Amino acid sequence: MLLTTESVATFSDSLSVIEFYRARWTIEDWHKVLKTGCRIEERQLETWERMEVLLSVYSVIAWKVLELRELARGDAHCPPDVLLSETERSILETRVVSATDEYSDSVFSVMSASRRFEVVEHLSNEELDNAINVAQKTDETRLVRRLCFVKTLYEGKTQQHAGAAVGVSQPTSSRWARAWNQDGIEGLRPRFGGGRPPKLTPTQWDDICAVLEDDQPWTPREIHALIEDTYGVTYHPTHLARKLRASGMHYAKPRPMDPRSPDDADEILAERLGQALGEDHQEEDDPIVLGFFR
Repeated sequence: MLLTTESVATFSDSLSVIEFYRARWTIEDWHKVLKTGCRIEERQLETWERMEVLLSVYSVIAWKVLELRELARGDAHCPPDVLLSETERSILETRVVSATDEYSDSVFSVMSASRRFEVVEHLSNEELDNAINVAQKTDETRLVRRLCFVKTLYEGKTQQHAGAAVGVSQPTSSRWARAWNQDGIEGLRPRFGGGRPPKLTPTQWDDICAVLEDDQPWTPREIHALIEDTYGVTYHPTHLARKLRASGMHYAKPRPMDPRSPDDADEILAERLGQALGEDHQEEDDPIVLGFFR
């Protein structure tokens, strides 16, 4: 769940809020460049005016580093003038002896962590939006998430960014992208194998429950033995307890009868209560008695 103070009335508004939240990670990376790359916390400046000037310079440097990373992830062979002006490139070549044209061009390939994915546009943007709306109405939440991933790819984002936008790992985003390119929406639709077949059929389980009901009470050990002897299968105790509860069986603590108790104990108790309450007492539906009874 993502809480926001923004107004969200349509699905496009929801995507906009997600985009705002996704920018948070870029901001965190920007601070990381300032602290780790520029080591701004190690600068021992005595006045705020000097720190303000330094922070202004380092902020631009951190932004340039992040832009360089994004360009490398998108296209490892883009020319350096996309990021650097002619003046900046001249300064770099002056400061770094080996910064020739060939070296400058290879800077982008060094940081090539991920390439932009070539997505097959099986649907137009409008058709993709309609498919997302239909999946929402039919409560296909998994399909909605995967179609939103494809929509982000349509916007020109890298596969890594598209996966991060919907909260999935790099292997999962790669699998979704291949499935979309190969089969479109049907390739993204979740497929369920049905799971492992039950050890006992519904009819066999009903027969077990009938035996348990006729000869109750049972101990858990006895029920395990009954199922194993009858059908040759075993259940984990926790799973068997769930199945028994679902069938209406419950645990109870047995109260064994006192062997010293006479057969007519209930009659004797009623007679003594009558004597204690007096001969004129008339039995009520819910009598209330006082005393210490042992």
